Amino acid sequence: MERKKLFAAAALAGIVVVIMVLSSLAGATAVGATGPTAAVSQAAPSVSWTTAQLRDAPTAAVVDNEPGIGHAGGIFAGPSKVAEVPILVTLAYSHPAQLSAFLSALSNPASPSYHQYMTASEFDAAFGGSPSVYSAALGYFASFGVTDVVTYADHASISFDATPAQVAGIFHSTLGAYTYEGRPYYAPIGTAALPTPLNQYVVGVSGLSDYSEYTMHTDSSAVTAQATTARTVASSTPGGALTPCQADGGPWTCTGVDGLSYPEPLPASAVTEFCGANQTGCSGQMLLGSEFQVAYNETNPNLPFKQTLFGQYGYPRGADIATILWTDPVENYTDPYCAAQNPNDYAWDFYGPAVSSYYQYTLPKGEPLPTATGVPIAGPAFYDHNDSGLSSSCDSGGAQLENTLDMDMEGVMAPGASVYQVFGQGPTSHTTNVAFADILSPAAKDGPGFTPSVVKGLKNVSVIANSWTDGNVNDTNWYSDLVQAQARGITVVGSSGDCGCKSLAAPAGQSYNTLGDVAIGGTTLTLNPTTLLRSPVTVGSNPYTVCTGTQVCGSELPWYAPVGTVNGFGETLGGAGGVDKAFAEPSWQKSSSDANKVITSVASGRGEPDFSAVANDTPITFAETGYYLNMTCFRLSSCGGPPGFVTGYVTYVVGTSISDQVAGGIIATIDHALWESSKPWLGFMDPTVYSWGQAQYNGKVALNPFFDVIFYHNKPYSALTGYDLATGWGVLDAGNYTQLAFVATPATGPSVGVTTTSVLAPPAMRSAGRRSEV
Repeated sequence: MERKKLFAAAALAGIVVVIMVLSSLAGATAVGATGPTAAVSQAAPSVSWTTAQLRDAPTAAVVDNEPGIGHAGGIFAGPSKVAEVPILVTLAYSHPAQLSAFLSALSNPASPSYHQYMTASEFDAAFGGSPSVYSAALGYFASFGVTDVVTYADHASISFDATPAQVAGIFHSTLGAYTYEGRPYYAPIGTAALPTPLNQYVVGVSGLSDYSEYTMHTDSSAVTAQATTARTVASSTPGGALTPCQADGGPWTCTGVDGLSYPEPLPASAVTEFCGANQTGCSGQMLLGSEFQVAYNETNPNLPFKQTLFGQYGYPRGADIATILWTDPVENYTDPYCAAQNPNDYAWDFYGPAVSSYYQYTLPKGEPLPTATGVPIAGPAFYDHNDSGLSSSCDSGGAQLENTLDMDMEGVMAPGASVYQVFGQGPTSHTTNVAFADILSPAAKDGPGFTPSVVKGLKNVSVIANSWTDGNVNDTNWYSDLVQAQARGITVVGSSGDCGCKSLAAPAGQSYNTLGDVAIGGTTLTLNPTTLLRSPVTVGSNPYTVCTGTQVCGSELPWYAPVGTVNGFGETLGGAGGVDKAFAEPSWQKSSSDANKVITSVASGRGEPDFSAVANDTPITFAETGYYLNMTCFRLSSCGGPPGFVTGYVTYVVGTSISDQVAGGIIATIDHALWESSKPWLGFMDPTVYSWGQAQYNGKVALNPFFDVIFYHNKPYSALTGYDLATGWGVLDAGNYTQLAFVATPATGPSVGVTTTSVLAPPAMRSAGRRSEV
């Protein structure tokens, strides 16, 4: 109620802030490359510019978020011959001072507004962009004849397609053709600009260059497909059973946990095709996704089922999760199916039967199956998705592996949830920025996949997961969407990267005092094959030779595979971490004495990762270029698959894309437990993560929220007790973290723990119901 009064008073008073540095909304530094630097006016209550006035007005340089603009070393090759480019323009929210105060209150446990998030419609009403500015901007862009214009309910984003001539008219800069190290791209010749009256409300523009196609990449790698010999013949064909276990027709040897039958990990000795005769490059196990439910304490064989996270609050049916990625054009491979596809079309994101088969053969019988839905955003080319999305197997850029993995990991960690993969055409920052905007303000006009049921689900997501990186950039379009995500209690997670080094990248690094991405690093996990509980690594049991002498290591170690240790890879792999100097150290890292000590001993900036999850040795099922790579081929003599595709081949995946999506599924499951108990979602977790991590380090928390990772290292950093730059605070203990989330966020003093009597009140605007929005 207090929050409603605050907003009403602000609106009635007509508070005006003439110039506001965007980064001050979150306390970020607005100097050089340390934070968003766009100077943005408060969205005015009303403007009356005509299109003619805007076209005749003086201009000012826009904030352009593409790294190709003015790229050092780019070689000019004349005017660009591209036929059309996609553009996204992000406008400022209204009432920035009030929005800044609200975001601060959301992260302050002492505030009555702590974690009292808004619904999408509430945010739009309180802070959405000025309707008159929005209308004027639309009129200006439309006057140049742009096409495929998409508008958004929050009045903060406008996307459209434009020819080079239209770009020159709108932005007063001609598109040029460039090359860098032999790679072609387009970018403005000179500085892009917009009319000054409009430009003061523009937060950022993306799409004026496509150089980011070379900087963006997915954070997973698949070991080269290998033939395998069936070891056990089961009676069913893939996709036919709703149980993974041999006794019920599935391919796996299973073990009982809380009355359910989980598949046991595969020993590396069973898959020497990948690991080599001496198992080099493998952890000693191949892990199936559902096993992570036990490893991360969503369920627990040491507790009666009713006392576990799943048992107390039920499976997360009704939870909604979104992931962001892209797809690439189909290619005329020699495979007959792919050769028959139109190379002008874009592939679908994943092959539906492959994901369904993974759920059916991985999740225990009795758990609800998730639903995985591909949601393409509008694009200039047609999406080829015949045969349940089999065109994904013809993806020329290989994104089908990442898309499939994302659906697999989110679903098995949040059984019963709806997982939406929102994807665009090609790996550019424009694609991911538009996808983020479409998730926050979904509508049928956003693309061919935005059906009424999808729109309803996207309006209620509590987690957005991003298993990709885009160089060390500070994207102001993305930042603006992070502001809204935090106001609405949506957790945004990002992969730390897969180089095992100090290479840091967006979006995971974009974190500020009161909002941002949660950076997820990678670990190598070892489980007891019969209980699925975390099992200590001992001398000789891990081919990385992590343990020496009589040392016993922990069950989870930093994921790190030096060059030559994984068959098929001539590079070092591992979770990335370090101190990102492009961003100021956030207040929640400074306030943690342990984290701040570690970070400042290296450099001044934002430390990464925040916490981690498993990144090693996970087999999946997916289709590519005539092969159906089915994890059940480890055990079945007949693996099925699309007609004409070669079966009997398997693969496994490593990377922080596993970590990111596992963490996203855990967070969605915790959000479900909170929601069912009339408590707010986790939202931007980092202030609480560092408070609880410090409390655990100090021994002043009744239940540890993290499994601390204290042995081994990646290339530059060692795991330590408490916070470190290899794994952050360790990995989430889902059950313990949920119990802590049911009480007020503790300070790092003696009162920390589940015995705290102060509990959170239900959301002040609970009656609006985040899941009731349609």
